[in-house]
Amino acid sequence: MRCSILCGLLFLFLGLDVCSSAIPGGWSGWKDVGQNEVDICTKIKPEVEGMTNKKFRVYEPLNYRTQIVNGVNYEFKVFVGRNQYAELKVYHQPYGQPELQKAVLVSLPDVDVQTP
Repeated sequence: MRCSILCGLLFLFLGLDVCSSAIPGGWSGWKDVGQNEVDICTKIKPEVEGMTNKKFRVYEPLNYRTQIVNGVNYEFKVFVGRNQYAELKVYHQPYGQPELQKAVLVSLPDVDVQTP
């Protein structure tokens, strides 16, 4: 009963469906971003630019996964242009500001498209 109330509150306030998670405390599967996740990524963009020493003209959140702890850990993949994406780890407590924990740039492989 107590777990279902907590799950309901997390879904209501953060949009997280934690009750379907297979392992308590484990990571969810990867999901497409919604407005809540876009807002989090937008808030931490200056920190991401500072941590990576880059300015991003393109900054498009793609997907994310979550882990429920004393708050929520997020892992984001954000396309930043030039065949790169940023892997971000963010900690967010309800009613608090998101805190960037890690930002790493990853190069996408070159794709050679051949037409018949």
